[in-house]
Amino acid sequence: TRRLLPGASFFRPRRSPAGRLRRRMAFVEGGPTKMKKAENTLTTMVRALQENMASLERMEEERVQLLQQHQQEKARMRESYEEQKERLREELELQFEEEKAELAAKMEEVKAEVVKEMTTIQAEMDQKRANEMLEMMATIAEHKEQSLRVGAEKEEVSKDLAEFREYCERVMEEEKQEMKRKIAESQAEAEKAAAEVGAIRQEMANVRSKAHRQVCEERADMTRTLEEERERFTAELTAERESMKKEAQEAIKKLKAAAETNLAREKAQMTKVVEDTKAETTQLEAKMNKEMADMKADFEQTLEKETKRSEAEVGRLRADCDRRLEEQQSQLQAEIETAKAEADRRVAEAEQQLEAERLEMQRQVQEVKEDCDRRLAEEKDYSDRVRHVLRELPPLQAAMESGDIRALEEELRKWKGEALPDTFGECVGVVDAVVRFALERLNSWRAVELTVRDVLKQVEHLPRTVGALMEHCHRLFRAIKDAQLTGMDLSRSDPQTIEQICRVLHAWQERAMSHSNTVQMAIVRKVVAWPNLGPFDFTDLDICLRLVDREESGSQVFLSRALALVEDPATAPKDFRAQLSHLETMLFFLKYTKSEDLELTHREFRKQVATLDPAIVGYLAWAERMYPPGAEVVRLKNDSSLMERQDVSAVLEQIRTTGSKNGAPDALGVFREIFYQWAMAMRNKFDLLVLPHHTQVVTLMAFRSFLESRQSGIAPHALIAQVGTGEGKSMIIAALAVYVVVAMGKKVHVVVDDETLLERDFWTFKRLFDKFSVTKNGQGARPLSAMLCVPEERLKHDSRCTASRVDPDADICYCEAKHVQSFYASIARGEGSDFASYSERVLILDEVDAFVIDEEPNEAFVYPNKELSEMASCVARVLDAGGNQEELQKLRNKDHPAAARVVREMSKEWERGKKLAVGEDFVYAKEAGRYWSVHAGRANPKAWSLALECRNFQDKLTQEILFQERLFVMSRPRVFRKYHKIIGLSGSIGSDAERVFLKETYRAAFFEVPPFLKTCRGSPFH
Repeated sequence: TRRLLPGASFFRPRRSPAGRLRRRMAFVEGGPTKMKKAENTLTTMVRALQENMASLERMEEERVQLLQQHQQEKARMRESYEEQKERLREELELQFEEEKAELAAKMEEVKAEVVKEMTTIQAEMDQKRANEMLEMMATIAEHKEQSLRVGAEKEEVSKDLAEFREYCERVMEEEKQEMKRKIAESQAEAEKAAAEVGAIRQEMANVRSKAHRQVCEERADMTRTLEEERERFTAELTAERESMKKEAQEAIKKLKAAAETNLAREKAQMTKVVEDTKAETTQLEAKMNKEMADMKADFEQTLEKETKRSEAEVGRLRADCDRRLEEQQSQLQAEIETAKAEADRRVAEAEQQLEAERLEMQRQVQEVKEDCDRRLAEEKDYSDRVRHVLRELPPLQAAMESGDIRALEEELRKWKGEALPDTFGECVGVVDAVVRFALERLNSWRAVELTVRDVLKQVEHLPRTVGALMEHCHRLFRAIKDAQLTGMDLSRSDPQTIEQICRVLHAWQERAMSHSNTVQMAIVRKVVAWPNLGPFDFTDLDICLRLVDREESGSQVFLSRALALVEDPATAPKDFRAQLSHLETMLFFLKYTKSEDLELTHREFRKQVATLDPAIVGYLAWAERMYPPGAEVVRLKNDSSLMERQDVSAVLEQIRTTGSKNGAPDALGVFREIFYQWAMAMRNKFDLLVLPHHTQVVTLMAFRSFLESRQSGIAPHALIAQVGTGEGKSMIIAALAVYVVVAMGKKVHVVVDDETLLERDFWTFKRLFDKFSVTKNGQGARPLSAMLCVPEERLKHDSRCTASRVDPDADICYCEAKHVQSFYASIARGEGSDFASYSERVLILDEVDAFVIDEEPNEAFVYPNKELSEMASCVARVLDAGGNQEELQKLRNKDHPAAARVVREMSKEWERGKKLAVGEDFVYAKEAGRYWSVHAGRANPKAWSLALECRNFQDKLTQEILFQERLFVMSRPRVFRKYHKIIGLSGSIGSDAERVFLKETYRAAFFEVPPFLKTCRGSPFH
C-alpha cells in the first residue's frame, strides 16, 4: 500500500515496522529540538518588535527635539523682532524729540538775539551820540588851546630870530604843519574807533541777514530730511514685516512637510514590519500544522496529548503575538494621531500668535505713524509761521537797509493801524519788535529830513556873513552824520537835496577859504557823497580844506597830487587829513633833499660820543667807515629836477647802482634794494620821489653792526635809538626787519604798542615785504612771509597775512606785546619747553618806554579748568533757582578740595554780575551770542571775568560757566631776553633812572638820531 505523506509530492512504499519504529523514535527525540527552534524564532520576533519599539521611541525623541528646536527658533525670532521693533521705536522717538528740541532752541535763540540786538543797538546809539557830542566839545576846546599856544610860539620865534626873517617864516610854517599833524594823530584813534563801530554795525547787519537765511535753509532742510526719514522708515518697516511673514510661513510649511514626511516614513516602516511578522507567522503556522499532522498521523495515540499541548501553545503564542501586534499598532496609531494633532495645534497657535503679533505691530506702526504725522503737522505749522514771517518782513527790512525814507513809509503803511495777524504765531514778538524798530527809524529819518529842509530853507538866500553861513553848514553836516548813523540814504530819499547841500557847502568854501580851488570842491563833493563818514566831522572838513588852501598857480605839484589822492576811490574821507599831511611832509623833505650833507650828518652823530657806551661808539664809527662822504646812496646834481620823470628815473636807477670801488663789496648791500623798492612804492602811490635820509642810513648801518657783532658778557644785548616824530622811524623798522630776514636768515617780531599804528605800519610796508624772497641753507628761494596779529573778531577771511597769534613760521610778524607773551607761553606749555628757536629771532620794539617801563613787568596766565567749570555750573543752576542753602551746602561738602572755594567765589561773583552795567562793563557781541567785557572803551573778547560769566548765565546766553585758574606768572623781561638781539626805537627813552633800569634789566645801550634839518645846509639850525 502506498500512502501520501504530508508535505510530500510523491508516493513512497511503506517501510518495515522496524523502520517505522526507528523513525518514530527519532521524531520523538527531535520534537523538543524543534520546539526549542520555534521558541527561539518567537524570541527573535519579540526582540525585533522591541527594537522596532525602541526605534519608534527614538523617532519620538527626535520629533520632540525638532519641536523644541522649532520653539527655540520661533522664540529667538520673536525676541529679535521685539528688540528691532523697540529699538526702531526708541530711535524714532529720540530723533523726533531731538529735532523738536533743536528747533525750539533755535527759535528761542533767534528771538533772544533779535530782542537783545535791538536793546543793544538802541543803547549803543544813545551812548555814541552822547560820546560824540562830548568828544566834539573837547576837540573844539583843545583846538582853541592849541591855537593859543601856536600864536605864542609864533611871536616868540619872531622876536628871537628877527635877523633870519626869511628862514623864520619857513620854520613857522613848518611848525604850523607839524601842529596840524599832531592834531591829526591825536584824533586818529577816535577816527579808527568810530570806523570800527561802523564796521561792527555793518557786520551785525550782515550777520543778522545771514542768520535769517541760515535759519530758513536749516528748517527747510530739516523738514525735507524728516519727510525722507519717515518714508524710509515706513518702507523698511513694511518690507521687514512682509519678509518676516514670508519667513514664518515658509518655516511652518517646512516643519509641517517634514513632520508629515517623517510620520509617513515611520508608518510605512511599521506597516512593513507588521506585514513581515504576519508573513513569517503564517509560514511558521503552516509549517507547524504540517509537522503536527505528521506527528498526529504517526503518533495518534502516543503523542495526542503533546500534539494538543503544542497546538494550544502555538495558538496561545499566536494570539499573544496578534494581541501584542494589535496593541502596538493601535498605540503607534494613537501616538501618531496625537503627535499630528499636537503639531496641528502648535502650528495653529503659532499662526494665531504671528497674526496677533502682526496686528500688534500694525497697531504700533499706526500709532508711530500718527504720532509722526502729528509732530510733522506741528512742525509744519510752526515752519509755515516762520516762513510767513520771513516772507512778510524782508520788504520792510530791505526798505530800512536801503535808507530810502519813501520806501520805508510805503512799507509801514501796510502795517499801520492793524493788529498783527495770528499767522505769525510765536514769532509775533519778533515781528512786533521789527515793526517798532522800523517806526523808530522812520521817525529819526523824518527828523533828519526836517532839519535838512529847514536849513536849506534858511540858506535859500545865502547869508552875508561867513560865520552865519558856517553855522548853517555845520548844521547840514550834523544832519548828514545823523542820517548815516540812522542808516538813511539822502541820495535815494531825495537826490535834489544832495545837490543843494553841495551848493551851500561850496558857497561856504569859496567865502571861508583864501584860495578856492578844484581840490577843495572835490573834497566837498566826495565828503557829501561818501556813504559812511565815520568819525569824520565838520572840523575835519575845515582842516582838510585849509590843508589844500593854496593858489593853483604856485602849488601845482601839491594840488595835482592832492586832487589825484582825493579822487582815488580807495581813499576814504577819514584818511584825507593823514594822507594830505603825509603828502605835504614828503614835499617838505623833497625840498631839502639836495641840501643834505653826509659829513654834517656824521658830525651830528659824533657830538654825543662822550656820553655813549663804547660799543655804540664802535657801531657809529663802523657806519662812518662803511658810509663815508662821497658814497651817498644818491648823488644829486644842482640842476636836476626831482619832479621830472626822466630825472626821477635816473635817480631810481642810481639807487640800485652799487657804490663800491675797486671791486670791493658794496657796504649798503641789501639796503640799496630796500630803498629802491620803497621809493617805487611811494612813487606809484603819490607820484613823488622818496629817498632815505642820511640819518636813516647811518642809523641802519649802526644797527647792522650791532646785529652782526658777537655776543659777550659785556656787549649790549639791546640797542635803543631815540628818533624824533616825523623822522622816519617806521621806515627804519621795516628796513631792519627785511635786512634781518634776507641777509641774516633770522626771523623778526616787530612789536608796536598801539593797535591802530600796528595795522597802519604793516599795511603801509606790506608792499615792500612782498618784493623780497628768502634763501636759506642753499635751498630754493621762497617769498618772504609777513603776518599781522589782530583780534580774532577782526580776522580777514580773504587775507592770508593776518592771524590771531604769532605764527612761528612767519619771517616778519607785526604784533603787540601780548602776542609775544602768548607765543612764549605756548612754548612753555609744550613738551620739553624748547626755547632754542629764540636764538634765531630778533625783537624790534616801537616806543620802548611804553612796553618796558610804563606797563607791569609780570603777567598772570590763566587757563580753564574743566572739573571746576562743571562744579561752577552746578552752583550757578542752584543760585538761578533761588539759592537753596541746603543744595549749596551739599556742593561745599563734596570730596573735591576746591569745592568750598568755588561755591564761595560763585556766590560772591553772582551778586556782582547782577550789578554790571551794559555799555560800561560789557556789551553784547552778536557774532559770539554773548556778552564781552569792556576795557578802555572797547570790547575785549579775550578778557575773562567770573562775574561776566555769571551775567551771561543769568541772561540765558549760556548754560555753562567757564571757570579759570592761574597756572603761572610770566616775566616780560625774561621773555624779551630770550631773543637773539633786541632793537628799540622810541620818541623818548625816559629819565636817567629809567635808562639805568633798562641797562640793568636788558643790558641796553642808547643813542640819539639827529633831526633831519640839522643835517641840511642852509637850514635854520645852521
